[in-house]
Amino acid sequence: FMVISWVLVPPDAATAPSEGRTPWAQILILAAAIGAIAAAGVVPGRLAMTGLSIGGIGLFALFLRLDARAAGRLLPARTADLTSAEGLGLFTVFAFCAATVGFNTYGPAMMQALHGASPVVAGYVMVTEAMAWTVMAFAVSGVKPDKGALPVRLGAVLVCVGFVAVCYVTPHGPLWAIAAAAIVQGAGFGLLWAIASGRIVAGAPSPERALASSAIPTMQLVGNAVGAAGCALVANGLGLADQLGSERAREQGIWLYAVFIPLAFAGLFTAWKLADPKYAPTDSQ
Repeated sequence: FMVISWVLVPPDAATAPSEGRTPWAQILILAAAIGAIAAAGVVPGRLAMTGLSIGGIGLFALFLRLDARAAGRLLPARTADLTSAEGLGLFTVFAFCAATVGFNTYGPAMMQALHGASPVVAGYVMVTEAMAWTVMAFAVSGVKPDKGALPVRLGAVLVCVGFVAVCYVTPHGPLWAIAAAAIVQGAGFGLLWAIASGRIVAGAPSPERALASSAIPTMQLVGNAVGAAGCALVANGLGLADQLGSERAREQGIWLYAVFIPLAFAGLFTAWKLADPKYAPTDSQ
């Protein structure tokens, strides 16, 4: 990728203004925040676990604060402003990804350990979510962001419905129910993702639109990392990290996912607001 970029990017595009310098301070703080949360999922002792979790959340808040004031930023200036399209959309991306990534992290292992699925069958079940996402994304591909209130709101509702179902059926089964929940969740993402992304980019000031576009996968990856680390933290706290095939995992495994239900519904709230007509792009955008 680096070699291709070096060849294809025009030489004059490589010279960025001073405000476009690599924001190393924010990158290091963000990495430290995710690292602290990830470490909390594997360290012994509740005190260390709690300290690292709080420290990671604090570092993430510091990252957002510094990035908003920096000349060279990773995220749009209004990322933390939930009255803007960028803030609402990027929080939706973060919340939904952080809430649902636990299914990708622990779902295949639980299907094999608790329901006797082979690795191939567990993989097929997981693929149903991606297939549903793709099918629904094609279904709404012709909908313009300014006309996309219904897909965004319906998609957000389906993500939450599918996720709540995932919380219960993943430890309890059967496999077809897990696949059905994954399909609903994936369909929700497919309905809302492109339209929400369009509103995020169109809502940003013209000089920040490229930054807003790149911030979408950034927040997606940060959400995935934080959610996966949070699941590890819950698994460690419940003593399930190495007992996914036990009866205890069947009884308490729901909490690997259910602790993120409030975050999923927070994403539903911000997605619902993002669909408001006042955040719809105008013809000039």
